[in-house]
Amino acid sequence: MEEQVIYNPFKKHKIDRLLFGSFACLIVTLIIVVIAISYKYSSRELVRNTSYYQQNLLNQLNKQIVTQMNSIEQISLAASRNTNVQRFLGSEGDSYANYQQQKTVVEYMANIVYSTSIIESIDLYINHQPMRISGTPVIFKSTDVLKEEVWYPLIKDTDFTWIPESRTNANDGSTPVVSFMRKMYSYTGRYQGLLAFHIKSSAIHNLLKDEISDSNHTSSTRVMMDFKGRIISTLGENSIDPDMQESILKRIDNSRTGNAHIMFGTNKNKGINDVLIVWTRLYNSNWVLLEITPWKEITKGSTEISTVLLFVGLIAIGFAIILTLVLSNQFTKPIRMLLREMNRFNKNFPQSSQKAKLPGDYHNEFGTIFIVYKNMLDSNEELFRSLENRYIRQKESEIKALQAMINPHFLYNTLDQINWMAIDIGHFEISKVVELMGRMFRIGLSNGEYLIEIVEELKHIRCYMELQKIRLGNKFDYVVDVPDAILNCYILKLTLQPFVENAVMHGLHGVQHGTIHIRAVETTEGILFTITDNGKGMKEEWQSPKRRKTGGYGIRNVKERMDAYYSDKYGIHIESEPGKGTGVYILQPKIENSNHWREQYVESGNH
Repeated sequence: MEEQVIYNPFKKHKIDRLLFGSFACLIVTLIIVVIAISYKYSSRELVRNTSYYQQNLLNQLNKQIVTQMNSIEQISLAASRNTNVQRFLGSEGDSYANYQQQKTVVEYMANIVYSTSIIESIDLYINHQPMRISGTPVIFKSTDVLKEEVWYPLIKDTDFTWIPESRTNANDGSTPVVSFMRKMYSYTGRYQGLLAFHIKSSAIHNLLKDEISDSNHTSSTRVMMDFKGRIISTLGENSIDPDMQESILKRIDNSRTGNAHIMFGTNKNKGINDVLIVWTRLYNSNWVLLEITPWKEITKGSTEISTVLLFVGLIAIGFAIILTLVLSNQFTKPIRMLLREMNRFNKNFPQSSQKAKLPGDYHNEFGTIFIVYKNMLDSNEELFRSLENRYIRQKESEIKALQAMINPHFLYNTLDQINWMAIDIGHFEISKVVELMGRMFRIGLSNGEYLIEIVEELKHIRCYMELQKIRLGNKFDYVVDVPDAILNCYILKLTLQPFVENAVMHGLHGVQHGTIHIRAVETTEGILFTITDNGKGMKEEWQSPKRRKTGGYGIRNVKERMDAYYSDKYGIHIESEPGKGTGVYILQPKIENSNHWREQYVESGNH
């Protein structure tokens, strides 16, 4: 797998540009960090002060709103339990009596409207058909039209609730109102109708206003929500989108206190990206007040400070660029001189014998580099003369090696001549022996390669076995069972031959007729070769043989070569039992590409 190269600018660009760019980036980064930190901490302080002020203010406003709204709820409760109202709702008399009772209810409800300035009008939804009485703020409607009202789902499953801001058609025109709905029941608990108090939206807005906030935060928006999260009234230009509203409700639900919380959101309706939201909810209160302030409005002072710092930073960057140019030039000047001398040396090498023209007044690291470079040039001349002598000797060695290559070629031709001479005089067995020896000799040399294909190794084995059968008079048979799929894989040259030779020379020695099996199978770890014979086997002390002056070099050579070329998990295992034969098991890696294997296991030192 090709190694991934990591981009390194210090290896690709000139040093003067790198120094200039590094210093410039460092200074610009420091200035940006200073501006960012000053903006962050000043903004945080402004947000803390603003949220603290808004929290206290909202707490005061919430107390007023709770008092006012609770009074509306109590008035509606008293009105729904009024004796005249109960009598009218449950009346079943004639039309005139119902009309008189209705007038009494109208007078009672009208007094409530006239005595409470924030009430715009009152609607009564009753079960029986009401009579029309004009000129009053009290309107009677049939409960049959309840389901047609847009707010009906809000009151359907509850006895009373507040309805968000809407518009109602009163005598003096359409007026924005906030409504409180309460179901009316008889003393026996029977449902009799619905009572709707319409509160002027302007009165709610007056409760949400305060003189200080109007003068300081003209772009802030205040929102009043009920305990279910419905927006009842809004004062200001901004509004809350559904995502922001859901996030606010989660904050309120997870809070155990009535303290204000700060949250950032996005107001999509007005295009305001960042806003500060402060909310408050009094203990045992059903009302939540929020104040939404655009983030830009709060951090206006921090932005001005950051602008001043940016202007100062730009001036500092200008001076820094000039200073960086001067410093980078001074740092790179000796390097440029050294490069100029190196280029001059490369152009004139090896004829150049001139001394390096480098200044001697540098007493720092550059001075040390100049001295080392001068000494290197002085030693190059001597080294070059030494290389010339070595080159001459190398050429002489190559000529000798070419001459040595003639010897095997001469041996091949000689064996070929002996073969034809044996055929001419009728010695066909000698001809066969010579032919087999020639094949073995060619495979054994293999142009100096130490890795050959398995099929070539098997050819070498067959030549050796045929040669031994001629010598021993066919006293043994051999079977080679190797799959075709691994024939073109590679094996260390002459790995199997020493073990086959041991089986013939020692295992089958003194045996009337024997058989040698050579098998190979592919495993998960590599290729396993098995060489077995049914000869006389080896004695029990074969695993700790006595030291010999001669013999045993073939097997030892195979083990040493496998230890050198393969990892520890590969090697040779021998099993033998007297009178039953010997088995040799050779495990090696599956090598499909000799060049790739050489790079991975030999040249890289991973074996």
